[in-house]
Amino acid sequence: MELDETLADAYAALGQVSKQYEWDWAKSERMYKRALELNPNSWLAHVWYAGLLSQIGRFDEAINLDMRARELDPVSVNSSTFLGRDLYRARRYDQAIRACQEGLELDPMTSLLFGFRRAPRSESSVARCHQETREGSEPFGWANLSGAARKRICIGRSAGQSARYPRAA
Repeated sequence: MELDETLADAYAALGQVSKQYEWDWAKSERMYKRALELNPNSWLAHVWYAGLLSQIGRFDEAINLDMRARELDPVSVNSSTFLGRDLYRARRYDQAIRACQEGLELDPMTSLLFGFRRAPRSESSVARCHQETREGSEPFGWANLSGAARKRICIGRSAGQSARYPRAA
């Protein structure tokens, strides 16, 4: 950036570093906004900024950015993946499944969407799994699992598979 302050992707990268490593959400947002000012068609800035917004609970804004990213690159499996992720975080499970299924139609062999191949067909089955974990019938070590791991367990359970973790006593 010392050589050229007009590089949108450089600002997007700084936003990502601020989000992932510094946990400075305000700085990250400033960097993403600057990237989009410089290049309103930057797919990368859209999806990374959407990731920040969904992490901090601003789901509608995140989903709008994801939708714009899909417009910018409609054949990108990643566009569907990021949209599905943010719809999932917003608890819009049926929409998340549709977004991920669209990604699988683009590339049936993608590992990015593997967890959604056996996804539940209704919001209630995933919601029920999450409710069970809050009521104490959670798999052992649930709190130590990543969000992605928890999601896979809930999706697997709703598809009739057993969780691969023992039940807490």
